[in-house]
Amino acid sequence: MRKMKMFAMAVIGMGMLCTGYGNALALAETDYTKVAENFLAYVDSGKTVSSVQPVRKDGKLVGYAMDLDGGGYVLVPATKTLPPVKAYSLNGSFSSLPKWYQDFLTGELDALQKIPAGKSRQTENKNVAKWDFLLSYDDKRASHRYRPDTFLLKTKWDQGYPYNKKLPKIGDEHVAAGCVQVAQAQVMNYHRHPETARGVATHTWNNQEFKAVLYKNYNWDIMPDVLNRSTPEYVQDELALLIHDLTITNEADYGNDGSAWTHTDAMTENFGYAMGIERMSNEDEALFFETLKKEIDNNRPVL
Repeated sequence: MRKMKMFAMAVIGMGMLCTGYGNALALAETDYTKVAENFLAYVDSGKTVSSVQPVRKDGKLVGYAMDLDGGGYVLVPATKTLPPVKAYSLNGSFSSLPKWYQDFLTGELDALQKIPAGKSRQTENKNVAKWDFLLSYDDKRASHRYRPDTFLLKTKWDQGYPYNKKLPKIGDEHVAAGCVQVAQAQVMNYHRHPETARGVATHTWNNQEFKAVLYKNYNWDIMPDVLNRSTPEYVQDELALLIHDLTITNEADYGNDGSAWTHTDAMTENFGYAMGIERMSNEDEALFFETLKKEIDNNRPVL
Protein backbone atom coordinates (compact mmCIF):
# COMPACT_ATOMS: atom_id res chain seq x y z
CA MET A 1 0.00 0.00 0.00
CA ARG A 2 2.85 2.37 -0.65
CA LYS A 3 1.62 3.42 -4.10
CA MET A 4 0.60 7.06 -4.15
CA LYS A 5 -3.10 6.89 -3.47
CA MET A 6 -4.56 9.18 -0.77
CA PHE A 7 -7.60 7.54 0.78
CA ALA A 8 -6.81 9.26 3.97
CA MET A 9 -9.58 7.95 6.11
CA ALA A 10 -10.34 4.81 4.18
CA VAL A 11 -8.28 2.90 6.69
CA ILE A 12 -10.60 3.90 9.44
CA GLY A 13 -13.71 2.13 8.33
CA MET A 14 -16.20 2.83 11.08
CA GLY A 15 -13.87 4.21 13.69
CA MET A 16 -12.52 0.89 14.90
CA LEU A 17 -8.90 1.98 15.09
CA CYS A 18 -9.35 4.32 18.04
CA THR A 19 -8.04 4.16 21.58
CA GLY A 20 -10.02 2.21 24.16
CA TYR A 21 -9.93 0.89 27.70
CA GLY A 22 -10.38 -2.30 29.62
CA ASN A 23 -8.97 -5.70 30.43
CA ALA A 24 -11.34 -8.69 30.25
CA LEU A 25 -14.10 -9.95 27.92
CA ALA A 26 -12.13 -12.53 25.94
CA LEU A 27 -13.55 -14.64 23.09
CA ALA A 28 -12.80 -17.94 21.39
CA GLU A 29 -10.02 -17.71 18.79
CA THR A 30 -12.51 -18.46 16.02
CA ASP A 31 -14.47 -15.35 17.01
CA TYR A 32 -11.38 -13.16 16.65
CA THR A 33 -10.89 -14.59 13.17
CA LYS A 34 -14.54 -13.93 12.38
CA VAL A 35 -14.17 -10.31 13.48
CA ALA A 36 -11.16 -9.89 11.19
CA GLU A 37 -12.90 -11.58 8.24
CA ASN A 38 -16.03 -9.47 8.67
CA PHE A 39 -13.96 -6.30 9.00
CA LEU A 40 -12.25 -7.14 5.70
CA ALA A 41 -15.68 -7.63 4.13
CA TYR A 42 -16.90 -4.35 5.64
CA VAL A 43 -14.06 -2.41 4.01
CA ASP A 44 -14.66 -4.35 0.78
CA SER A 45 -11.06 -5.59 0.61
CA GLY A 46 -11.75 -8.93 -1.07
CA LYS A 47 -9.15 -10.55 1.22
CA THR A 48 -9.40 -13.40 3.73
CA VAL A 49 -7.38 -14.54 6.73
CA SER A 50 -4.72 -17.13 5.89
CA SER A 51 -3.08 -17.62 9.29
CA VAL A 52 -3.46 -16.54 12.91
CA GLN A 53 -0.62 -15.89 15.36
CA PRO A 54 -1.11 -15.04 19.05
CA VAL A 55 0.60 -11.80 20.08
CA ARG A 56 2.05 -11.81 23.60
CA LYS A 57 3.65 -9.26 25.88
CA ASP A 58 5.76 -10.71 28.71
CA GLY A 59 4.00 -14.03 28.20
CA LYS A 60 0.50 -12.55 28.38
CA LEU A 61 -1.86 -12.80 25.40
CA VAL A 62 -2.72 -9.28 24.21
CA GLY A 63 -4.02 -9.92 20.69
CA TYR A 64 -3.94 -11.88 17.45
CA ALA A 65 -2.00 -10.99 14.29
CA MET A 66 -3.79 -12.37 11.26
CA ASP A 67 -1.98 -12.56 7.93
CA LEU A 68 -4.08 -12.27 4.77
CA ASP A 69 -4.08 -14.12 1.47
CA GLY A 70 -1.99 -12.16 -1.00
CA GLY A 71 -0.42 -10.01 1.70
CA GLY A 72 -1.66 -7.83 4.51
CA TYR A 73 -2.57 -8.30 8.16
CA VAL A 74 -5.18 -7.43 10.78
CA LEU A 75 -4.19 -6.95 14.44
CA VAL A 76 -7.11 -7.78 16.75
CA PRO A 77 -6.97 -7.14 20.53
CA ALA A 78 -7.66 -10.07 22.87
CA THR A 79 -10.46 -8.24 24.67
CA LYS A 80 -13.79 -6.72 23.68
CA THR A 81 -13.18 -3.69 25.90
CA LEU A 82 -10.76 -2.37 23.27
CA PRO A 83 -11.75 -1.49 19.67
CA PRO A 84 -11.87 -4.67 17.54
CA VAL A 85 -9.12 -3.63 15.10
CA LYS A 86 -5.93 -2.13 16.44
CA ALA A 87 -4.18 -1.86 13.04
CA TYR A 88 -4.39 -3.31 9.56
CA SER A 89 -2.81 -3.17 6.13
CA LEU A 90 -3.70 -4.84 2.85
CA ASN A 91 -0.09 -5.62 1.98
CA GLY A 92 2.98 -6.92 3.78
CA SER A 93 2.59 -8.83 7.03
CA PHE A 94 2.64 -8.08 10.73
CA SER A 95 5.98 -9.87 11.12
CA SER A 96 7.53 -7.68 8.39
CA LEU A 97 6.75 -4.47 10.27
CA PRO A 98 9.75 -2.72 11.86
CA LYS A 99 10.53 -4.28 15.23
CA TRP A 100 10.04 -0.97 17.02
CA TYR A 101 6.55 -0.61 15.53
CA GLN A 102 5.58 -4.18 16.45
CA ASP A 103 6.77 -3.48 20.00
CA PHE A 104 4.85 -0.21 20.07
CA LEU A 105 1.57 -1.86 19.02
CA THR A 106 2.07 -4.79 21.39
CA GLY A 107 3.01 -2.52 24.27
CA GLU A 108 0.01 -0.28 23.69
CA LEU A 109 -2.36 -3.25 23.67
CA ASP A 110 -0.83 -4.45 26.92
CA ALA A 111 -0.99 -1.03 28.58
CA LEU A 112 -4.61 -0.44 27.58
CA GLN A 113 -5.68 -3.82 28.94
CA LYS A 114 -4.18 -2.90 32.32
CA ILE A 115 -6.49 0.06 32.75
CA PRO A 116 -9.02 -0.85 35.48
CA ALA A 117 -12.37 -2.09 34.20
CA GLY A 118 -15.04 0.58 34.44
CA LYS A 119 -12.54 3.44 34.22
CA SER A 120 -14.41 4.66 31.17
CA ARG A 121 -17.64 2.68 31.01
CA GLN A 122 -19.06 4.68 28.10
CA THR A 123 -16.00 3.97 25.92
CA GLU A 124 -16.04 0.29 26.88
CA ASN A 125 -19.70 0.02 25.89
CA LYS A 126 -18.96 1.65 22.51
CA ASN A 127 -16.15 -0.80 21.89
CA VAL A 128 -18.28 -3.82 22.81
CA ALA A 129 -20.93 -2.55 20.38
CA LYS A 130 -18.32 -2.46 17.60
CA TRP A 131 -17.33 -6.07 18.35
CA ASP A 132 -20.97 -7.13 18.31
CA PHE A 133 -21.47 -5.36 14.98
CA LEU A 134 -18.57 -7.23 13.37
CA LEU A 135 -19.45 -10.56 14.92
CA SER A 136 -22.93 -10.35 13.39
CA TYR A 137 -22.00 -8.47 10.21
CA ASP A 138 -23.64 -9.72 7.02
CA ASP A 139 -22.16 -8.23 3.86
CA LYS A 140 -25.21 -9.28 1.85
CA ARG A 141 -27.48 -6.93 3.73
CA ALA A 142 -25.01 -4.03 3.80
CA SER A 143 -25.82 -0.98 1.71
CA HIS A 144 -22.57 -0.14 -0.07
CA ARG A 145 -23.93 2.06 -2.80
CA TYR A 146 -23.68 5.80 -3.22
CA ARG A 147 -26.97 7.52 -4.02
CA PRO A 148 -26.78 10.41 -6.52
CA ASP A 149 -27.34 13.90 -5.11
CA THR A 150 -26.32 12.84 -1.61
CA PHE A 151 -23.15 13.78 0.23
CA LEU A 152 -21.03 11.94 2.76
CA LEU A 153 -19.83 15.21 4.27
CA LYS A 154 -22.21 17.83 5.60
CA THR A 155 -19.51 20.20 6.81
CA LYS A 156 -18.67 23.30 4.76
CA TRP A 157 -15.48 24.48 6.40
CA ASP A 158 -13.27 27.20 4.97
CA GLN A 159 -9.71 28.59 5.09
CA GLY A 160 -10.43 32.05 6.48
CA TYR A 161 -11.56 33.46 9.82
CA PRO A 162 -12.44 31.99 12.31
CA TYR A 163 -11.02 28.68 11.05
CA ASN A 164 -7.52 30.21 10.90
CA LYS A 165 -7.67 32.28 14.09
CA LYS A 166 -4.99 30.15 15.84
CA LEU A 167 -2.50 30.43 12.96
CA PRO A 168 0.37 32.94 12.62
CA LYS A 169 -0.06 36.26 10.84
CA ILE A 170 1.50 37.80 7.78
CA GLY A 171 1.10 41.51 8.31
CA ASP A 172 -2.27 42.06 9.96
CA GLU A 173 -3.92 38.90 8.63
CA HIS A 174 -3.85 35.31 9.80
CA VAL A 175 -2.46 32.97 7.17
CA ALA A 176 -4.97 30.79 5.33
CA ALA A 177 -5.74 27.41 6.88
CA GLY A 178 -4.85 25.61 3.65
CA CYS A 179 -7.24 23.58 1.51
CA VAL A 180 -5.58 20.27 2.43
CA GLN A 181 -5.80 20.91 6.18
CA VAL A 182 -9.44 21.95 5.86
CA ALA A 183 -10.29 18.88 3.77
CA GLN A 184 -8.34 16.62 6.12
CA ALA A 185 -10.10 18.09 9.17
CA GLN A 186 -13.52 17.48 7.60
CA VAL A 187 -12.76 13.83 6.83
CA MET A 188 -11.41 13.32 10.36
CA ASN A 189 -14.59 14.92 11.70
CA TYR A 190 -16.68 12.59 9.52
CA HIS A 191 -15.04 9.58 11.18
CA ARG A 192 -14.95 11.21 14.64
CA HIS A 193 -11.36 10.01 14.95
CA PRO A 194 -9.17 10.21 16.90
CA GLU A 195 -10.78 10.68 20.28
CA THR A 196 -7.31 11.53 21.56
CA ALA A 197 -4.15 12.42 19.62
CA ARG A 198 -0.61 11.77 20.83
CA GLY A 199 2.86 13.21 20.58
CA VAL A 200 4.41 16.65 20.25
CA ALA A 201 4.91 18.15 16.79
CA THR A 202 7.12 21.07 15.80
CA HIS A 203 7.31 23.08 12.60
CA THR A 204 9.73 25.81 11.57
CA TRP A 205 8.45 28.49 9.21
CA ASN A 206 9.81 31.95 8.45
CA ASN A 207 12.54 31.44 11.09
CA GLN A 208 9.90 30.79 13.75
CA GLU A 209 9.30 27.49 15.53
CA PHE A 210 5.73 26.39 16.21
CA LYS A 211 4.75 23.56 18.52
CA ALA A 212 1.60 21.48 18.95
CA VAL A 213 1.18 19.36 22.08
CA LEU A 214 -1.16 16.68 20.82
CA TYR A 215 -2.05 14.84 24.01
CA LYS A 216 -5.57 16.17 23.88
CA ASN A 217 -9.14 15.19 23.10
CA TYR A 218 -10.93 16.45 20.00
CA ASN A 219 -14.57 17.25 20.78
CA TRP A 220 -16.07 16.29 17.44
CA ASP A 221 -19.64 16.47 18.69
CA ILE A 222 -19.53 20.24 19.19
CA MET A 223 -17.94 21.05 15.83
CA PRO A 224 -20.67 22.55 13.62
CA ASP A 225 -21.18 22.15 9.89
CA VAL A 226 -20.29 25.82 9.38
CA LEU A 227 -18.46 28.37 11.53
CA ASN A 228 -19.13 32.10 11.54
CA ARG A 229 -18.43 35.06 13.81
CA SER A 230 -21.60 34.43 15.82
CA THR A 231 -20.53 30.87 16.68
CA PRO A 232 -19.66 30.63 20.41
CA GLU A 233 -15.99 31.35 21.06
CA TYR A 234 -15.27 27.96 22.63
CA VAL A 235 -16.69 26.20 19.54
CA GLN A 236 -14.63 28.38 17.20
CA ASP A 237 -11.53 27.60 19.27
CA GLU A 238 -12.14 23.84 19.18
CA LEU A 239 -12.12 23.74 15.39
CA ALA A 240 -9.40 26.38 15.01
CA LEU A 241 -7.11 24.34 17.27
CA LEU A 242 -7.68 21.25 15.13
CA ILE A 243 -6.68 23.26 12.04
CA HIS A 244 -3.68 24.63 13.95
CA ASP A 245 -2.54 21.12 14.90
CA LEU A 246 -2.87 19.87 11.33
CA THR A 247 -0.83 22.73 9.86
CA ILE A 248 2.01 21.91 12.26
CA THR A 249 1.95 18.13 11.87
CA ASN A 250 1.73 18.60 8.09
CA GLU A 251 4.56 21.17 8.17
CA ALA A 252 2.40 23.49 6.11
CA ASP A 253 4.05 26.28 4.14
CA TYR A 254 1.90 29.14 5.42
CA GLY A 255 0.62 31.89 3.14
CA ASN A 256 -2.31 34.30 2.77
CA ASP A 257 -3.58 32.44 -0.29
CA GLY A 258 -3.19 28.94 1.12
CA SER A 259 -0.88 26.62 3.04
CA ALA A 260 0.89 23.83 1.18
CA TRP A 261 1.18 20.32 2.61
CA THR A 262 4.42 18.33 2.72
CA HIS A 263 3.85 14.84 4.23
CA THR A 264 1.32 12.35 5.70
CA ASP A 265 3.26 10.54 8.45
CA ALA A 266 1.37 12.39 11.17
CA MET A 267 -1.87 10.59 10.34
CA THR A 268 -0.28 7.38 11.62
CA GLU A 269 2.13 8.70 14.23
CA ASN A 270 -0.02 11.39 15.86
CA PHE A 271 -3.62 10.63 14.99
CA GLY A 272 -3.75 6.84 15.20
CA TYR A 273 -4.69 6.02 11.63
CA ALA A 274 -3.46 2.78 10.05
CA MET A 275 -0.41 2.64 7.79
CA GLY A 276 -2.39 1.98 4.62
CA ILE A 277 -2.78 5.64 3.63
CA GLU A 278 -1.98 5.98 -0.05
CA ARG A 279 -1.77 8.57 -2.76
CA MET A 280 -2.96 8.03 -6.29
CA SER A 281 -2.59 10.11 -9.43
CA ASN A 282 -5.14 10.22 -12.24
CA GLU A 283 -2.60 9.02 -14.80
CA ASP A 284 -4.75 5.91 -15.22
CA GLU A 285 -8.13 7.62 -15.37
CA ALA A 286 -10.19 4.43 -15.44
CA LEU A 287 -8.50 3.05 -12.33
CA PHE A 288 -8.62 6.45 -10.64
CA PHE A 289 -12.38 6.89 -11.01
CA GLU A 290 -13.07 3.24 -10.29
CA THR A 291 -11.17 3.62 -7.01
CA LEU A 292 -12.95 6.86 -6.12
CA LYS A 293 -16.31 5.22 -6.73
CA LYS A 294 -15.41 2.18 -4.65
CA GLU A 295 -14.32 4.31 -1.71
CA ILE A 296 -17.40 6.53 -1.81
CA ASP A 297 -19.73 3.54 -2.29
CA ASN A 298 -18.26 2.22 0.96
CA ASN A 299 -19.00 5.49 2.76
CA ARG A 300 -15.37 6.56 2.89
CA PRO A 301 -14.69 10.18 1.87
CA VAL A 302 -11.59 10.65 -0.27
CA LEU A 303 -9.04 13.47 -0.12
